[in-house]
Formats: sequence, C-alpha cells, structure tokens
Amino acid sequence: MRCRSSWRGVKIAITLCVIGAIVGEFAGASAGLGYVIQFASTQLETPVVFAALVVVSLLGSGFYYASELMERLLVPWAPHLEDRSRN
Repeated sequence: MRCRSSWRGVKIAITLCVIGAIVGEFAGASAGLGYVIQFASTQLETPVVFAALVVVSLLGSGFYYASELMERLLVPWAPHLEDRSRN
C-alpha cells in the first residue's frame, strides 16, 4: 500500500507544479502563461485571460492523467480506485 500513497503525492505535486510555475511567472517573467494572464488582465482583455486559464487547466489535467497512466503502467499490482470501490 506504500506505493499507492507515494503515487498520490506525485499526483498532487504534479498539479501544484503547474500552479507554482504560473505564480512564478506572475512575479517576474517576460513570457509564459502567467505573464499572458497578468498582461492581458491589465489591458482588460478578458477573452485572452480565460483562454490562458483554459490552457493552464488543460495542462494540469493532462499532467494528472499522465501520472495516472504512469501509475497503471509502472505499478500494475497496486489496487486502483475502481477496483477498491467494488469491494
């Protein structure tokens, strides 16, 4: 069961790293999605802000599901959530 809890940590960390990168770009970047969000919000370009937020959400979701796939491939003996809910 220890492998399962370490993969939970990977899933949490991989989504939070996207947020950390965006916040880091807020602080002092001259390119990137955080910069685009900050610059577009000061120019009142709401569609650009929402488009960047959608891209950030897709990145976070994509990384999460990539880690889910890696877990299923690398730790096939660990019980998955679907298997545990049947019992």
